[in-house]
Amino acid sequence: FHPLSISLLAQQLKERGPADVSERLEELLALQPLNREDRSLLASLELSIERLPKHCLPLLYRLGVFAGGCSEMMVCMVTGIEEADWRELRSHLLRAGLMEDERVPVVDMTFLRFHPTLTPALQQRLTKDEYEQLQERYWPAYYGFSGELYKLDQTQPHAARAVAQHELPNLLRAVYATLQTGRSEEGVDFAERVNYFLRFFGLRRDSEELTKAAIKAGGTVGSQAWFISRFNLGEQLLQSGPPAVAAQVFVEIFAGLEQTPSYNRCMTLHSLGRCCSAQGQPAQAEQRYRQELTELAQLEQKYLVQRQTGLAWTGLADELRHQRQYREAKEAYQAGLEIAKEQGNTRGVAVSKAQLGTLAFLQDELAEAAERHNEAQVLFQSINEPVMEAVAWHQLGIVYQKAEQWEVAEYAYRQAARLREEQGLLAGNNGACQSWQHLGQVCSYTGRKAEAEQWFSKALAVCKEQKDWPNAAHALISLAILLTDIPARLDEARRLAEESLAIKETLDPAAAEIWMTYNILARIVSQQGSSSQAAAYRAKSRQAYLAFPGWRQQLYQHEELIAAVVQSGDAEAALTRYGKTFANLKTAIRRILSGERDEAALCGPLGWEEAAVIRAILEGMGGAA
Repeated sequence: FHPLSISLLAQQLKERGPADVSERLEELLALQPLNREDRSLLASLELSIERLPKHCLPLLYRLGVFAGGCSEMMVCMVTGIEEADWRELRSHLLRAGLMEDERVPVVDMTFLRFHPTLTPALQQRLTKDEYEQLQERYWPAYYGFSGELYKLDQTQPHAARAVAQHELPNLLRAVYATLQTGRSEEGVDFAERVNYFLRFFGLRRDSEELTKAAIKAGGTVGSQAWFISRFNLGEQLLQSGPPAVAAQVFVEIFAGLEQTPSYNRCMTLHSLGRCCSAQGQPAQAEQRYRQELTELAQLEQKYLVQRQTGLAWTGLADELRHQRQYREAKEAYQAGLEIAKEQGNTRGVAVSKAQLGTLAFLQDELAEAAERHNEAQVLFQSINEPVMEAVAWHQLGIVYQKAEQWEVAEYAYRQAARLREEQGLLAGNNGACQSWQHLGQVCSYTGRKAEAEQWFSKALAVCKEQKDWPNAAHALISLAILLTDIPARLDEARRLAEESLAIKETLDPAAAEIWMTYNILARIVSQQGSSSQAAAYRAKSRQAYLAFPGWRQQLYQHEELIAAVVQSGDAEAALTRYGKTFANLKTAIRRILSGERDEAALCGPLGWEEAAVIRAILEGMGGAA
């Protein structure tokens, strides 16, 4: 009753009588070991193979080198079967149900899908010498094929990724075979090309394993094999580990390269820029990207150099955006977008659209932000890049959430969560847990408190299981905030907030935004009637925030008020746009205007953001007391 056996027997019964098939099948079953669960499948496979013409069998066995199937154009190239012989064998295999031919969408190519049990059975019939000879044709053929796919992806990603998805089992088998031959240059280069597609398809574990194998095969310092293997390690660390650790790898690479401009130097500068950005150092990242653009301009303007130039402009734009230089950032994004369009680089266009969407969001241009992220989502979907498609959906959710369009925000977050779950991306910066937490926020804002708690709890459980402590801390504080409005659960809210604080104290204070947790604790203990503890937590919140190097850059929304107090001494006009939530800040500013300069006394009742405004005003007026 095995479906695969039935499919083979059904083909046999088209040409043979039931009695004939039954009798021979019984004989073949008797030859199989009784303890094998797949004995019926092996017997039915043998029944199909033995009906092929005997002169076709030696040619058939050569197909055992493939991994479950292959593009038809690879058959003769790898096996050496003559075209006429292949046409005959092909027809027999199709008729026997041992193979199916499939037209690959987007690209004019036929993919041959073998019966799942065929190639393992064929491998056993090849001698060691025969298999090794086939391998000597197999891995070079797929090495060359990977280069063609890599180039095709730059201009026709739809076609390249459709083919790569079908051929991925062969590409993986071939790249490991190459690495095992000791040919480090070809093997590491091959691994980089295959990793390129693994990352796009979200196959993180396969990518990590291949990177480890390539590192073992890496060449001497300064060689191309060394560069690619170390570079891939750095990229892997940048995606999954602390950015400072990844930066050490890229610094080591940069030191091992020649000091004259080169494509490898530019790629390394780009990754160093990303490391700086991940560590909250936009000015240093900007410097790396500008150096990269300077060196790229000195190289021959080939396709890859121009493509890297587009990436550098986009990276620079990100850092200008982080520094609120919005006009310059938009110009840099547009420069990167134009290069991507000129090259027909769909992915580059999608990335630029997404970044322009983020820039519009920061400027409260929500309609444009939604339009840009929608365009990016459609493009990422069209090139079969689910990881980035999920990012675009998540960003759309953030835009709609800010616009208080709750229904479409929830839909966008659900789409992001679905894609991330399908890819196995549960924790981390681009994991489903982030989308679950935003779903919790939407539910909370729309009065569905019980559902919000379920989403936050789900995110917390997964983050703890996968030891994703930054997101676990965030889930804990989200739960604490949710419960703060329920008097009967204040003790539970405090316990959750304290657990979040314990985690954040082990993390980088800036990345963890620990001052917010202190502030939530101040709010909770205040509601519990402990005013002294609340004051202590508020003080810790202020101290933690003012110790953060980037606090001044985050006060852009208060720039008008700060300037009014410092430059003219008249803040009343600027204060009119501040609501009741800033009542304590207004009081503190009026005390400053009355001549008071004692920062500790002024900031006593204030939260971290309000205290930062007071610090900026006092500094602008000549220093705090």
